[in-house]
Amino acid sequence: MTNTLLNAAAVLFRPQPPRAVYKTRGLSPRLPTGANPARYLLDLTRPVRVYRNLTRDCYSIQQGGIVKAHADSVALEDVNWTVSQPGRRRVIRDGKKNVHAFAVGHLVPATTATEAAPVSYNPYKMDSFQANGSERLAASDAALLNAHGQSFALGQIQEGGQ
Repeated sequence: MTNTLLNAAAVLFRPQPPRAVYKTRGLSPRLPTGANPARYLLDLTRPVRVYRNLTRDCYSIQQGGIVKAHADSVALEDVNWTVSQPGRRRVIRDGKKNVHAFAVGHLVPATTATEAAPVSYNPYKMDSFQANGSERLAASDAALLNAHGQSFALGQIQEGGQ
């Protein structure tokens, strides 16, 4: 299964030079009308925050607090799995979803990690991301977030939590 995921990531992502828009099949830059295009370019040397966008049914990619692109699938390296606890409490209190959980890492065209663990998060049941259904997940070598809304921590997994 892991080789299939890695092959899929290799097909979806093509290497791009730094300071270029990270264009791949299924990724569209987010450029509001009349906006400065340079502000919306992804810098591949800096980390990004990725979250599942339920409205657009894709992943939103943030850098510097700005959503710069949307993608069907994303591959990341040096990933920290982050949950904002005040945001989680707001979800529980109001019963409405909001963006408060992210995978933070560097965009890569594909990953070479070999061990995959499914990642899950439900703000009503847990206070952090979990790998393999039970381990609290703080960081991983890499991550693959696919077009089916599934997330996988790849390589070495650092347990912990927030």
